[in-house]
Amino acid sequence: MNKKKNNILYLFVAERNIINDKITYGNVGESIDPEKRKKNQDYNRKKAAGNWITICTWEIGSFSDRNIHNILTKKKNGSGNKFVKDPDNSGNTEEFLFNMSINEAKRLLSECVNECLYEKSSSKSFKMREEQRNCVDKAYRHFSADGKDFLLDCKMRFGKNHVSYQICKSINAKNVLLLSFKTAIKDGWKEDLDHIDFYNYSFNDVEKGYAGEGIYFSSMQGIMADKNLLNKKREWIFDQIEWDIVIFDEEHYGKDSFNSQEILSKIAKSSKTKKLYLSGTPYKSKLSGSFSKDNTFSWSYLDENKKKKSYHKEEENPYKFLPDMEFHTVDICRYLKEKNLIEYNGDEQFNINKMFAVNEEGEFIHNDLVDVWLDITAAGRVSERGKLSPFTFIKDVDSSFIFNHLLWIVNKVNVALAFKNKLKNHSFWKNYKVINAAGNNITSVEETKKLINTNEKTITIVVSRFLEGVTVPEWCSVWFLSDISSPMRYYQAAFRSQSIWKKESTKNGVEWFKKKCYILDFNPTRLLKMMWSQEYFNSNCNNKVCINVINEWLDCAPIFQHDKISSKTIDIDQILNITIKDNFISNFNKTTIFDDSLESLNHKIKESFYNVSYEDYSFKKELKKSITDEVEKGKTLNSEIISLLSDIVEKSGNNFSYERLKQKIKIFLKKIPSYLFVSDNNITDVFEIFQCKEEELFYSETSISLKDFYILCEADVIDIDYLNNCILDFNLKLQEIEKLI
Repeated sequence: MNKKKNNILYLFVAERNIINDKITYGNVGESIDPEKRKKNQDYNRKKAAGNWITICTWEIGSFSDRNIHNILTKKKNGSGNKFVKDPDNSGNTEEFLFNMSINEAKRLLSECVNECLYEKSSSKSFKMREEQRNCVDKAYRHFSADGKDFLLDCKMRFGKNHVSYQICKSINAKNVLLLSFKTAIKDGWKEDLDHIDFYNYSFNDVEKGYAGEGIYFSSMQGIMADKNLLNKKREWIFDQIEWDIVIFDEEHYGKDSFNSQEILSKIAKSSKTKKLYLSGTPYKSKLSGSFSKDNTFSWSYLDENKKKKSYHKEEENPYKFLPDMEFHTVDICRYLKEKNLIEYNGDEQFNINKMFAVNEEGEFIHNDLVDVWLDITAAGRVSERGKLSPFTFIKDVDSSFIFNHLLWIVNKVNVALAFKNKLKNHSFWKNYKVINAAGNNITSVEETKKLINTNEKTITIVVSRFLEGVTVPEWCSVWFLSDISSPMRYYQAAFRSQSIWKKESTKNGVEWFKKKCYILDFNPTRLLKMMWSQEYFNSNCNNKVCINVINEWLDCAPIFQHDKISSKTIDIDQILNITIKDNFISNFNKTTIFDDSLESLNHKIKESFYNVSYEDYSFKKELKKSITDEVEKGKTLNSEIISLLSDIVEKSGNNFSYERLKQKIKIFLKKIPSYLFVSDNNITDVFEIFQCKEEELFYSETSISLKDFYILCEADVIDIDYLNNCILDFNLKLQEIEKLI
């Protein structure tokens, strides 16, 4: 073995051997100073195909290139053949035939290096950033001092998966249980375990049983569904193993529900079991006071941006590849009203869900209106409409490709299908490959990535799939085409565009990367309300702190507002004008809180769900998500599913009136604040209304039974996200008032 220290492995490729980002022949060698070796006269005799380009280098310590060659020759190149040293017998003992892309070659050699250094084949050996190390250290200190619960309150793209594994490693956890309400994130957790630091861990599915120490993943829906099934594949997790740590990912989806707490208490019954909670939007946990500064680590987009700007040399900046964010609101409503293309009630703001509503035949109800919207947003428009096109008002040095791969968020599966059918016939949008990832269409993120990689331009249309825990680097912009009313869901979705995307240059090895990402909201005021709600909450109801934080936000993630006349930058005064004029009690009285067409009620009455009473509403909601996931995957539902929903009011011939039902719902919604005020329980969302079971009090204050309220929620007549937001705002404002008393 070569005894020299600090050897560096290199991959040199002659410029003529790089064709369309693919390497044919490349040199794999070792030197203390690769650049000096590349300029050596003897070495330059090998460059029969042009100047040498340094593709990548790796530190290999005292090992030599022969050690790497021995590992490389056991692997296959892009042609499916094993690597052979000096394949053309030219006398160049560093030369290998790759026939693969630059990134594939780098990844393969990284695996060889790690296998040589650590006896484990992994392409990843990166080090943690400073804030990630601080998070691991804080969690380690807390757990070492007999702490039981720890919260990672960190922005999307923080690297929660990697940090969680590092925390497990720091406390020497052998048996780790990983739970989540989002089954789509499993692949991400499995992929992130591929790091040299975690070579002792294996990734396993709970439903396959215990296979020795390691990481075990299960969806919470799967565990809950076991209650109603004869084949209980996951029951062993309660009694067979004493878990060292339980990780609850995306905890905001139901950590505090009755069933979740019951499951966690059974799993973590040992005093030695630690619990790690992860979320980018843990609003409810913060409001409940479940966590303090001592057992919470927080990292926001503002923290990241400040850290990014603190580096003066870009080459030393570990944050340089994280894109900056820009928010754009498009006031398309004013244009449509002036053209007499849209009407809505005077007390309501623009409702984009109604604009893109679809009839039973799967066609847009406002077909002409949708055509106008598609024309307005398309590129190349020079009329007044063009001022409302993102292709016109976003000025970016990388504008030639930032709109090549778009993520569109709609509110229903049939809307996604209607868009797909319409886009293929549009003069501009037909150039995009439409990836329908809603309902039981495309369900795999890997399939989505494959379609993106094989098409120059794509639009991925989703309802809720892929909006959390999923990374698709090519998405540079998120288009909100639905009236999402939950700040939690809004920001989770928005950050899908902030993933790192970089490419290699075939000429000089310089990396290109996505410098900015864009969030486009076609509801002109919703974004402003989302920002205020989030920061007001994070500021502990302190208006002064909230305003300061929003000003910081606007410095690093500006908001631009566009209408047919002009484009302008939003400031704090405009945000206050929009948010303060909304009374926190009158919010309950807005008709947007429920589907006044009641079409969903007619539809949902015919559907089948598990027969679970409203007393167990939180479990019902969680199980419903599981059923939906199974349906979207094309699986047949279990025989236990039976019809549950019945008519909300007693029909009596022609006396039944939907108008009376609408009026009843409006009156009921007005009275919810009264119930929240007199209740002895600190109710923070709809789930807890059912869990408290205050049937008499609820009926006396609202004039509707819990059973009827339950049916309205299950039928999606009431927008639960919006109602939860109203309840949250009510509690925050009430806390502020109590401080003044």
